Amino acid sequence: FASQPASTPIPIIGSSIDDNVDRFTQIPVPADYQVRGIDFNIGLGYDLIKKSKITFGIAFNTGLSTPFIKIRNMDTTANLVIDLLDTFDTKVKTYKLGSCIYGGYQINKQLSLIGTTSLNYQTGNMENDVLGSNIDINGRYQTLDLSMRYRPNFLKGFYLTGGYSYKTWDYGSTTVNTPIGSSKIARGMDIEFKISNIYLGAGYYF
Repeated sequence: FASQPASTPIPIIGSSIDDNVDRFTQIPVPADYQVRGIDFNIGLGYDLIKKSKITFGIAFNTGLSTPFIKIRNMDTTANLVIDLLDTFDTKVKTYKLGSCIYGGYQINKQLSLIGTTSLNYQTGNMENDVLGSNIDINGRYQTLDLSMRYRPNFLKGFYLTGGYSYKTWDYGSTTVNTPIGSSKIARGMDIEFKISNIYLGAGYYF
């Protein structure tokens, strides 16, 4: 967002901000990104196939995502050169709507294999002190979850679960006007979030 003013030579000094940053650090800036937040999903499904060992169905699902992105340059010397590279936060709030396919296979009375995948349209807005506020964002949200579920005989209704989860959210390029000094510079923005993890948990079925 700051590439044009950062590469423009400063009067009297004769060199640009980029030139001075290159003299003090060999790493790109900003260099450190931290993403935290909440991803909430809820769905309502219908079993198309329900047999003794096999279940397969479709669902309608929706949810809310609120990631917080903190960006900071790791080199303190470069931070003294340009204030824009100091820590700043980006807040995103989006809503999603889509469909889901799920299936399960009962290996035995205690152990089951479960899989779920979904595709959603996601829309919302972004707030940032540097970029401005109320920037509309639209995109695609996909999930994949594979897990094993174990139901111990001595704990009726309870189960233990473990599996692999993968989520990706990608939206098309959005043009924002970045305030640099007294002027605003138009820049394209394209963000993609990806997260994958292995998890363990416990639950209760009715």
